[in-house]
Amino acid sequence: MLYANYLLVQREHEDHAALGAAFQRYVAALDAAKDRMPPNLYDFMTASWHYDHLDRRALHDMRLRTFTVTETQVANTQNWEISIEIVLLGAYFDRELHLRYGNVKKYSTGIPETARRTPSGSHGDLLTDEVAVLKEGECVHAMEFSSGSIFEISFCGSFDYKFGETQVP
Repeated sequence: MLYANYLLVQREHEDHAALGAAFQRYVAALDAAKDRMPPNLYDFMTASWHYDHLDRRALHDMRLRTFTVTETQVANTQNWEISIEIVLLGAYFDRELHLRYGNVKKYSTGIPETARRTPSGSHGDLLTDEVAVLKEGECVHAMEFSSGSIFEISFCGSFDYKFGETQVP
């Protein structure tokens, strides 16, 4: 499921005008949903560097390093909560981006049968990502990789991100 149709338009059109118009609709949808998403998530998605392919912090062309699912028991209850951490390696292999999602309600990952297979069998480069608010307090973050893989994480809890310098052998 693609929420603001920005990913869909990007995948199906080479027309820069159509892509630009779709991106502006996506930014407007983010602004309209600002008060219904965690502040860190809105700040992350609207940061000037997020979609700027000339900025070394941009997500475009990052590669998946790890995808970790953790289940933790909620204190003094029989309930468990799922959290996910994704670590992406920067496009220039000089930094990592850590994304953390709390109180995950649903997630999906995978490479569709019709996916463009990379020679190495990896997910490939991150092409784009988008966020939408599904309902009050629940957001989804979708990411599409060059292999055709789409990761979707639906969560009601916290969201955090941080960059770290990395040494690549």
